[in-house]
Amino acid sequence: MPLSGWPVLRTTDKNVEVGASVFFGDVVEKHYLEGEFTVGKDNLVSLSYWNQQFWPSLNLGYMRYSYKGHYGYGEDADGLAATDDLTVVDLKFEQVSDDVWAYASYVASDALWLGMGVDGSRYAFRDNGDGAKFVPFTVHAGVGAYIDWTPWGGASGDQWINPRGGRRIYLDYNHRWTSIVDPELAGAVYDDGQRMDTYGYHQITGSYTEYVPLTLWGLWDHGTLQLDVEGGWINRNVMGWDEFMAGGRHPYHWGNGTIGNNVQFSGYEGYSLTGETMLIANAAYRFPLSRNMNWKTGPVYTESMYLQLFGSMGNLWSYRVEGDSHVEGYSVVPDAGSGRIRREVPFKDYASKNSPVGEPHYVLSDIGAELRIRSLIWNDFDWDSFLRVAYGFQRTAGYGDVNADMIQSSVARDAATELSGEVEPATLRVYLGIGTGW
Repeated sequence: MPLSGWPVLRTTDKNVEVGASVFFGDVVEKHYLEGEFTVGKDNLVSLSYWNQQFWPSLNLGYMRYSYKGHYGYGEDADGLAATDDLTVVDLKFEQVSDDVWAYASYVASDALWLGMGVDGSRYAFRDNGDGAKFVPFTVHAGVGAYIDWTPWGGASGDQWINPRGGRRIYLDYNHRWTSIVDPELAGAVYDDGQRMDTYGYHQITGSYTEYVPLTLWGLWDHGTLQLDVEGGWINRNVMGWDEFMAGGRHPYHWGNGTIGNNVQFSGYEGYSLTGETMLIANAAYRFPLSRNMNWKTGPVYTESMYLQLFGSMGNLWSYRVEGDSHVEGYSVVPDAGSGRIRREVPFKDYASKNSPVGEPHYVLSDIGAELRIRSLIWNDFDWDSFLRVAYGFQRTAGYGDVNADMIQSSVARDAATELSGEVEPATLRVYLGIGTGW
């Protein structure tokens, strides 16, 4: 088809972006090029080429995304919390990521998808003192493969707003490399007591989902019980950016390491839960409030509306320093001979990163409810929306700005860790997406 384009307006609670998307391909779309360009507080350039004339579909792409923000951190002159001498320093920064990829995917049957690919990325920052120059932080690369088996039963028919009568099994493996290149850090960082510069690691993730038609004695003709189990394993201690991450997130986000379906652990702050071992179980019951609505409002056509109730249980476990230790810079490391770094065992150990002092969390849990609205815009493009409310039952801890007040405390929570002394209280979280998907 000829070159076509359309305007893009994207808004969040932190940013407004405007731009355009473009599409150019042949008549049968065996070859086509997609692109998107936006400017605002954040800027995006994305180009993706598809070739579908062979059995495997080939995809090559490049994306550059820049994000501007600010945060504060507290400087305690004497290191004593009892004295009133805390100074808050405000820092503006800009982060940019460059990503490239090459993927091959193959649809073996209506139920089986296979794929493999390579990718690379580079992250850089600049803040008040850097001027116009970006300072490189990390370089990443990886090669991997996945298998996705999704057979459907005779009860399906509500499309993706309410999959039912089937199951999904997903498994992927990646071998990845990370290199710390920031000259201000001398090419290395400490994480969980271990010095890291350039390293490789293996990462395995898998999930099983069952979509059970459940009408509750005929109360809901299209009611569905969805059961999810997800796990992940990284074979060594890695820096925080490479760990699995969990917590509520906007479904549109392309974030690094985000996991799970769209409601898992949405009762917790986004990216607040991290670790090299992940086990999470989720259950949701979904039923229609209205189907075949046939609502037409300007260019938007609304087809159906569903409500789902959900809850999650599980955790993410990492590594910990045990025995005698000392401080090197801002990090706590084990003493030679009398200290060690140990991997945490799920459920036997509490998750030290995610647990405040005196509150060991072996398992975290949350509950919530979500309203889903299935819509199309301009008779073609998906315009699905949602309203989600979730509550996490446990207080959580971690790195950096744990309580999301835009001020990072410089005081560690105890003498055996560099983790922040901040705590995120159990709280109600509200998410809203209009035309974003679920």
